Amino acid sequence: MQIKKNISAIHSQLVSNGALPVYFFYGEEEFMIDEAVHLIKKAFFDANKENSTDYALLWGNEVSVGNIISVASSYSMFSNKKLIVVRNFSKIKINAVEQKALEHYISNPLLSTTLILLGYGLTDKDLQKASYRMLKEIAMAFPKFKSPFEFISLYLERLDWKITSDALALFSEYVGNDSREISNEINKMLLFLNEKQEKLIESKDISKIVGVSKDYNIFALQNELMKKNLRTSAAIVIMILQRDKDAMNAMVAYLSSFFLKLLKIKALPPQSMDSAELATKIGLYGGQIYFVKQYKEYASSFSVDKIEKIFKKLHEIDLKLKGITQSTALPDVLAMELINEIVN
Repeated sequence: MQIKKNISAIHSQLVSNGALPVYFFYGEEEFMIDEAVHLIKKAFFDANKENSTDYALLWGNEVSVGNIISVASSYSMFSNKKLIVVRNFSKIKINAVEQKALEHYISNPLLSTTLILLGYGLTDKDLQKASYRMLKEIAMAFPKFKSPFEFISLYLERLDWKITSDALALFSEYVGNDSREISNEINKMLLFLNEKQEKLIESKDISKIVGVSKDYNIFALQNELMKKNLRTSAAIVIMILQRDKDAMNAMVAYLSSFFLKLLKIKALPPQSMDSAELATKIGLYGGQIYFVKQYKEYASSFSVDKIEKIFKKLHEIDLKLKGITQSTALPDVLAMELINEIVN
């Protein structure tokens, strides 16, 4: 798989010798191109924590090749390293003089600068054109995945998770074909499975998470609970429990973990932290950083006192479900008690 090889090559290079002076990523798989850039940025800034680093983001529809070379060739007065990312590089019209100038820079780059050129949507055929010919030797292709199976397997592998073939087939039916959307769903799924000791996703895990459909699962329930929508929350719970009577145990475990994250946010000074730092503090990793803003909004809707009351109710229901506390209440009745506690 070409993308897997490219990501592995980038990672190996970063670990052994650090970032290269120039990268050129192209192809239709925009999400994976962005992932490759993120990999370099993370390694770049981690390696230069003790020293200041210049970072510049340029857009192809706003700059020329001359502008890019000028920025890349200049020394920074206040930092040792410079990272430049040029998005939509394919939007730049490159004349013969600029072709030679770019070719010269690629052959003789400023070693304190890392320049990343992003050719979203470009194909192998495009690289035969004079405008891009000088980039062929450093080019890394990110073609569209042939099926969601490829992307799901690769993305999970990078997160040190495995998935059975049955689970892969079931999850693929649920998520569609867009890599960015699939990654979002994977990160939500791993929030649900965080407590699992073995990092193996099975079909039973997918069934519990997905529920009946995208409209009736644990994540849809979470969203409606945060909107304080009692009627829709109740409808979702009924649909989930009709499909799986044991789903209440998983629901309590997930909501306990969810509200613990909100409680941690309430105890931290989030305004003084960037998203990455806050994500680590509350137990979100990798692509789950995407949810930080949403979690902060959720936390603002609850007082510490209210969250503690919800925890008390979750603990009470957990003891009843496990038979530690005697109860004749059915799971759906316990679920309605929990929803009422959260929403009201």
